[in-house]
Amino acid sequence: MKKIAGYRIYKIVTMAVKFFLQVYFFNRRYRGRWDPSVEKKWSDLAGKQAREYKQTSLKLEGLMIKVGQFLSTRADIMPRSFILELEGLTDRVPPVPWEKAKEVIESEWNTDYGSMVHKISEKPVASASIGDVYHAWLHNGDSVAIKVQRPGIDFIIRTDFKALKIVIWLAKKFTNFGKQADLDALYDEMVSVIGDELNFKKELQNGVAFGERFKDTEGVIVPRYYEEYTTRRVLVMEWIEGSKITDLSFLDKHSLNREDLAERLLLLFVDQLLNEGMFHADPPWRQYLDQIRWHNCADRLRYGRRYK
Repeated sequence: MKKIAGYRIYKIVTMAVKFFLQVYFFNRRYRGRWDPSVEKKWSDLAGKQAREYKQTSLKLEGLMIKVGQFLSTRADIMPRSFILELEGLTDRVPPVPWEKAKEVIESEWNTDYGSMVHKISEKPVASASIGDVYHAWLHNGDSVAIKVQRPGIDFIIRTDFKALKIVIWLAKKFTNFGKQADLDALYDEMVSVIGDELNFKKELQNGVAFGERFKDTEGVIVPRYYEEYTTRRVLVMEWIEGSKITDLSFLDKHSLNREDLAERLLLLFVDQLLNEGMFHADPPWRQYLDQIRWHNCADRLRYGRRYK
């Protein structure tokens, strides 16, 4: 059912209308009141909506997951209960069956995958909205991460954008947020950015550019990309082990100074924002022992273990 355009559009639009009505009637009921009891009710409503959104997203996949990932990072506008419910959308999306992923790999490489890699994990180490990541070893012994685009994701994303266009129209017509925010500009930006994410060769170009940019920056490592193995739907890059920056036990175990780590990450990101006119809008930072290992991965897939 999830590959039927009409069904996807119906599910997305009806869920949005339901949420809009819930917020409308909540605001109407508690207008002029905001005490701890009302705040608790608002938190409960947001959490309930997030759970429904997450369940629907995991069933439909596609753009729904991308939007959910975006919302899960917006602590400035979304209630904490909403964000906590959506955190799993970043890297715990149900993976594509190995046989289907293998078909994509062999179709892109135009050969049996065994002729290109010595060994590959048939279970992905991470799964997200656009692709799954597998740990593999080349015939020369190099350990690599292979990101494989989900079959049919182009069609799914195009369909979801049609649904999102309807949702934005409804939000502009019937919600205060839609009247205050420039949702049309946000829509155009999403179309452009996600369009690039569907082309892994573009991601490779960005990764190589950042590698050249930070090659002389002390403590920063940009993993190597394997251009000869990369196609529009298959991306191959160096495998690097890491741990989440929120893994405090890891930091303590290796005697890592949290303030120093935070300062180095902040300065590195500020440098991207203020210099050269190019920055990573979704930085998957990694800390491994005494080094910051960084890579450009537009789909928020983490090779090995993930940092937020």
